[in-house]
Amino acid sequence: MRLHATASIESSGEAGHVELIDRLLQERSEGPGDPLSPDLVMLAYPDHDPSGYLTAASYLNMRTGGRAHSFAVSGEGAAGATTAVGIAQAYGEAGRSTSSLLVLAQVPGPGQPVGSAVMLHFDGGPGSGTVEIDEQGGELTTRLAALSPGGPVLVVTGEEPSGRPDGVTVHRPAGSPGYGGEWLDLARHWSRWQHEYAVVVVHPAADTGRIVVLRNRP
Repeated sequence: MRLHATASIESSGEAGHVELIDRLLQERSEGPGDPLSPDLVMLAYPDHDPSGYLTAASYLNMRTGGRAHSFAVSGEGAAGATTAVGIAQAYGEAGRSTSSLLVLAQVPGPGQPVGSAVMLHFDGGPGSGTVEIDEQGGELTTRLAALSPGGPVLVVTGEEPSGRPDGVTVHRPAGSPGYGGEWLDLARHWSRWQHEYAVVVVHPAADTGRIVVLRNRP
């Protein structure tokens, strides 16, 4: 499985999950990109929708072709984003999905005045962004040293590693809302990062036991 395409938005007004989905799809429709027709759709969120809308994952499915198996990933806080990526990977490895769409939604709320939404589109094609999930835990510096990247490495993390192996650059999101900002910045910069780095590592501050490794091919 590889990360094929991304999109992201931020919203300073009141917005529930459906509104965030609509704005995200509108943002994607205004840029380049293949038509979406996934066979797996997931909506992950750390906070419940204040509007009380309970079938936003089904709505996302309807807005993107209506042919997918769809469900929500919730109850894990910000760590649910990594869980959802792992589910997409498992479906792909089992031959149950060749095109999966994940939307990470953060509604505005107390201490979170700005809402956001991130779209990650995975497929089984060749190319950059091959996904691995490292669940071994332990010191991040040690895990980075074991990657064997064959080129420069970028770590997207909310926490500065205690040490930094040669060839590793750290990107720390500044002031981004939702999911610690790591996923937002991945979506914003992926089109460039996939060409600049052999490996991009997403290390969510809220999910210290797992990292997502994206390997890029020349």
